[in-house]
Amino acid sequence: MTTLDNATADLGVRAPIDIESIPWVGIDMEWGRSEFKLLRASRRENSYTVLIRWCAGIQVPKHRHFGAVHAFTHRGRWHYQEYDWVATAGSYVMEMPETEHSLVVDEDTEALFIVQGGQVDVGPNGETLNYQDAHTAIVNYEMMLQAQDLAFPPGIVVD
Repeated sequence: MTTLDNATADLGVRAPIDIESIPWVGIDMEWGRSEFKLLRASRRENSYTVLIRWCAGIQVPKHRHFGAVHAFTHRGRWHYQEYDWVATAGSYVMEMPETEHSLVVDEDTEALFIVQGGQVDVGPNGETLNYQDAHTAIVNYEMMLQAQDLAFPPGIVVD
């Protein structure tokens, strides 16, 4: 039985989760390593919340969001190549649906992202390279946990 099969249908207010008890998982991509914690995923709303860590120098390839994205920077400094602003510790960024951009990490960074709708990684000729949404966030996080011999934490809100 997978986490998806065990997802609760409770629509009430849940108790706070201890973010420190949620394990970090890492994924190595050709552009660098991302580490993240999945805090919430809703297939019903197609949204998910992740805490992400990147090392300075990472350049996330161009991607397009289909829904709004909210980003809260806890530490570090990052920006999008396509814009003339920089997010630093304490910054909040709201990305409108259908925005397309390439993220650059200027300093070791930790940020919380709330992603509504899916997103695609975009290739040099505009082709779709990868798709991610709430469902794939759950599945990918669970697979990465299993690779580290860790169980899916009970505190993660999955609906």
